[in-house]
Amino acid sequence: MRAAVSLQASFVIVFILFLCWDFVVNGPKAANRAAILADEFHKLQPPDFASPGALSKFSKPGLAGVSLRYRTAAKCPDVFAWYDAELGRHGWTFARLYSRPDWIERKYAKADYFTYVTCPCGVWEYEISLHWSGPMRDIDGLLLFLAITAFVWIAVIVLFRFWRHGELWKAWG
Repeated sequence: MRAAVSLQASFVIVFILFLCWDFVVNGPKAANRAAILADEFHKLQPPDFASPGALSKFSKPGLAGVSLRYRTAAKCPDVFAWYDAELGRHGWTFARLYSRPDWIERKYAKADYFTYVTCPCGVWEYEISLHWSGPMRDIDGLLLFLAITAFVWIAVIVLFRFWRHGELWKAWG
């Protein structure tokens, strides 16, 4: 029983230490990348046919982003044509087209940065957002695996404890 409790505590301690390390090491990197993205964002000229809203910035360990929503009477093809030319002048290359029934999105890439131009269908606005996802994004699968493993171990230990003492059968009986 004591080993089970110490195993549970060690999983929790390791997870908390990893979160602290991630915040201390990767948090400042993401804040720096958010500032770089804001500078890059201000280099892009908005189209004459759109009026900007408020600029939104975010950063957290491993992620950073800047986005701005515009109001316009232009259609999606006009918006995409403008940003194809404008982003191309600044070194961005087209990467992928996402299409859903209610919106269309074009993704552009430049080094480890990504830009998304999202145009909702039937709405007179669009959004452009610049993103950076750092090296920790590759570890998300490992983190999910570790979290599931820890959950399974804790569940097994708790069930074993109840099973061993017969309390599980009493509770279910």
